[in-house]
Amino acid sequence: MASPNSSDTSPPPAPRQARRLTLNIAMLAWLGIVLLCTIFLASPGAGDAFFAAGTVVERTLTAGLLACVWCAGAIGLGILASPLWRGVQSVVARRALCAGCGIAMGLWLAHGMGVLGLLGRWVSWIPTIAGLLLLIGAARSSGTFQARPRLSWLVLVTAPAIAVLMVAASNPPGGLWTSEAGGYDVLSYHLQGPKEWLSDGRIVPLEHNVYTFLPAYVEAAYTQLGAMLGVGSDPSLGAGSGDAVYAAQFLHVLLAVLTAWMIGCFVRTAMHETEDDPRSTIVGILVLALCLGVPWLVVTGSMAYNEMGVLLTFACALIAARADGITPLARGALVGALIGVACSAKPTALFMAAPGAGVALLASLPPRRWLVAIGAGVVAGLCALAPWLVRNVAASGNPVFPEMSSVFGLGHWTSEQATRWASGHHLDLTVGARLGRLFDPSFGVVHPQWSIFFGVVLVAAITTLILPRTRRAGSILSITLLLQVFAWLTIGHLQSRFLVPAIVPGAALVGIALHAAPVGPVFRSAAALVGAIALFLSGHTIWLFLGESGGRPNLLLLPGVAGLNGEQLRGSAIDLAEAHSVIAVNLGLPEDAVVYLLGDAAALYFDREPPGLIVHSTWDASPLGTRLRDADGDLDAAMDALQRDLEVTHVLINPAELARLHDSGWYDPDVTIVEAEALVRRYGYIHVEPGGVRVLIALDPADESQP
Repeated sequence: MASPNSSDTSPPPAPRQARRLTLNIAMLAWLGIVLLCTIFLASPGAGDAFFAAGTVVERTLTAGLLACVWCAGAIGLGILASPLWRGVQSVVARRALCAGCGIAMGLWLAHGMGVLGLLGRWVSWIPTIAGLLLLIGAARSSGTFQARPRLSWLVLVTAPAIAVLMVAASNPPGGLWTSEAGGYDVLSYHLQGPKEWLSDGRIVPLEHNVYTFLPAYVEAAYTQLGAMLGVGSDPSLGAGSGDAVYAAQFLHVLLAVLTAWMIGCFVRTAMHETEDDPRSTIVGILVLALCLGVPWLVVTGSMAYNEMGVLLTFACALIAARADGITPLARGALVGALIGVACSAKPTALFMAAPGAGVALLASLPPRRWLVAIGAGVVAGLCALAPWLVRNVAASGNPVFPEMSSVFGLGHWTSEQATRWASGHHLDLTVGARLGRLFDPSFGVVHPQWSIFFGVVLVAAITTLILPRTRRAGSILSITLLLQVFAWLTIGHLQSRFLVPAIVPGAALVGIALHAAPVGPVFRSAAALVGAIALFLSGHTIWLFLGESGGRPNLLLLPGVAGLNGEQLRGSAIDLAEAHSVIAVNLGLPEDAVVYLLGDAAALYFDREPPGLIVHSTWDASPLGTRLRDADGDLDAAMDALQRDLEVTHVLINPAELARLHDSGWYDPDVTIVEAEALVRRYGYIHVEPGGVRVLIALDPADESQP
């Protein structure tokens, strides 16, 4: 027996092994909770809980895997920009900058390749493969990407929100989220544009869809995913089993998760964390959970939208503005390029992200270096925007079409169309009415899909402004938030969804207030409170999700894209009289039929594309309206011209949507429900969708091959 004074020569505990064991156990527990939540969330409206959950897991592992590969390749590309932050000592900041800049480069390259017509299946893989090789090389040689298993059990708090995102993204566009009209924007342009671009073999503005004149860098990534899967004109993006549709949705989910992680990285960077600070990992996880719990982030993040491209690059721009060790020239270039890509994801970033990033940039530099940083930022931002500006000039003569038409010209539009666009996107309201909308549950910060988020942010902002240690960072973020609210009140159409970029400074304020709590009981209490808030937000999101479609949110989960476009029924004996109009058109009409959608622009699931499908956005010229004006209002002459000029054989009318758009003043004023009813009286109908939502007419009465 060793004497009491003898030295203990036994090896000390291995902290790295203990941390790795904790990591493994925590991740297994996390996966278990995600699976249980998925089973619970996938069953309402879908029937068998385990079969529905299996469908979610299958789509996550297939479409989600492709999205993961794209993101990993894009992050690898960010390594090419690492010399710009060579002096940054924080590992967290370096990782975040690499990820954010890499995603920005991936979006920029996807758009550029599309514009150049490089959408072949194997060519589309080149940037991703190159990025993956760079990432693998960096993981072997650089400490920045070496695994450091540091995890708190608080990661379990993120599981419910992750499960909601997975289940929602596994549902096809068209059913979920009443606030987004069941994904109407996805069906009409976020994925309809990529569908037509894949068919054309390049990204090009389409005169019948004004939204394709927007920069659409995120939609370009969706196009690239489709090309990587080999999607072309046969089958089209919304045809077949819909793998590319799910991949696009899961890519947006991943951008949402990366955004939440990026905001946590900003908090840790802004608070000048040290690697041994026990609060850092906890703060990062809680900020992640808080962001993912916000219902609006789940709603927009689970759809093939473009908001997360804005939030991710905006959050990364704040890190670039704040991180120590970056020269003024490089700092300005990074912030400018990231905000340029944010504006290229969604132009509203020009007033919802750029001002806040500018404030953060100037606050990080002495005034004598402002000119250098601003100059570098302007040049880098213009380089990020240049591909979009150039293609718009080539297509319309207006670099920012359809905006600023009074300065740069109307392009192919008429002044009447420009007026309609302005009326729908720039509301003419009094100051009082605008302020009222800010606190209107249907439009502003108290919308149910914000839950208690803004109330929590207000408390956090006051806290950061009171505490000396957080006053500087809190002031910058509070100013950013106020600038966003001011921009929302004065520009645009005052919809609650357009406040989503406020999640970045808002969640960061909460994280900074938490990080300022002293180590010990105070911090533990504050962390528990933030964790409870994150769980409450996730619970509210789940409650909203379960209330969709009258309590049956997963009605379309099992049928999926293949059920909506008729692929599941192809070759089977079906009663087309009882079918959805899309299936009636896809399976019941001849392949050479030319179908004109009247009053409807949701064309994703139709298995034909222009010229076999005549469709236009609300704001674009109506083929019927144009010919009615040419024929002095003579409907018969206008229809004869449609048949002669466009070879239209069938018209699919959506009476309710036509009436709604006409009453709003957004649609062609010469095309009304009166003309639609007259068409039905003249030609009769060959198909009425159950519920009378759409009516299909044949212009050739001799054609008996109709459904």
